[in-house]
Amino acid sequence: MKIYQGNAALEFFHYPEVFKMHIFIGAFCRINKAVTIFILAMMATSAWSACAIKDTSDGSGYYKYVFSNFNPPEFNPNVAKNTVIYSKTAIAVMSNGVGARLMNCNPMVTGYIVGKSTPVNNIYPTTVEGIGIRVSNMYGAAPVSTSEHSDHPGSFAYQFSDVKVELIKTADGDITAGGVLDSDFLYERATDASGQILAQYSFSSPVVLRPRVPTCTPQAPEPVRMAQTVAQKLTSIGSTGAPRSFLISLLCKGGIPGSLTNAYVTLTDVANPGNIGNALTLSKTSVAKGVGVQIRKDDQILGFGPDSNAAGNRNQWFAGSVAYGQERLDIPLTARYVKTGENVTIGSANAAATFTISYQ
Repeated sequence: MKIYQGNAALEFFHYPEVFKMHIFIGAFCRINKAVTIFILAMMATSAWSACAIKDTSDGSGYYKYVFSNFNPPEFNPNVAKNTVIYSKTAIAVMSNGVGARLMNCNPMVTGYIVGKSTPVNNIYPTTVEGIGIRVSNMYGAAPVSTSEHSDHPGSFAYQFSDVKVELIKTADGDITAGGVLDSDFLYERATDASGQILAQYSFSSPVVLRPRVPTCTPQAPEPVRMAQTVAQKLTSIGSTGAPRSFLISLLCKGGIPGSLTNAYVTLTDVANPGNIGNALTLSKTSVAKGVGVQIRKDDQILGFGPDSNAAGNRNQWFAGSVAYGQERLDIPLTARYVKTGENVTIGSANAAATFTISYQ
């Protein structure tokens, strides 16, 4: 959720102010030769154990299967740990095959069904905190070996069996935010978890997890009228003017009894979106030079970061928790001028930032 903290009216008083290269190349050539020999050795080893994948429509080195219509409804975030939140069984359909699934492996391999990371009791973590995924087929729950194998051309041909995908609560406490799952969730590899990828299994469309927690909408903020500042008082780089208070306010509703969510904020510099420092850049229309704007929360100077609601975004900070029945969250902040250059030019000094809310 993002709202524009725009066109803050920030003004100053108009007071007058008063041969090594050849050696390196030779070394690089020798290293390159060693690397080439190493790669050739690796290729020779891989050729012995690789599987040749045939008949893919997109030239991929593995087959792609799609799992459709996986659409979890809203769920109770307060259910007990290990509760199955949503489950669906369907056939994963090959999306890039031009015929039967055929491959030749030398030597013979056994298929190994595995998820994307490290499982606990056959449950893999997902991109949503507190939610895991368990995937099963006729052989059992991943990770699991299959009985299929291939040792000569054409011996390995089949469509994958029914797949059961379950979403399971893994958190000890409440789930406080939802999110979107990674599209790929399962792989078939040769022999073991580190083997060659033979097939990839993905959801056909984005899977959004929606716990019934409070939701909030930012209230349009008023422009911040900065305190007029005498340039001579900014005596050294880092010196600051008087602070002005303002609020970011969120209007909240929804959820179920006992639920809550946590709001985190990233401030982004409109004039310089790549700014990760702690001084907001003045707008191009500003006359003043050599100053910026600092924003503080609880006397802590805040940094700026990318416009993203991803958890752990650069310079993201905790704003507060919103519990069921809470109607608003007010986030008190202050803004002040800060000297950023040796010489200060007097005149108007306007700046703007956006803020992005991330619910976690």
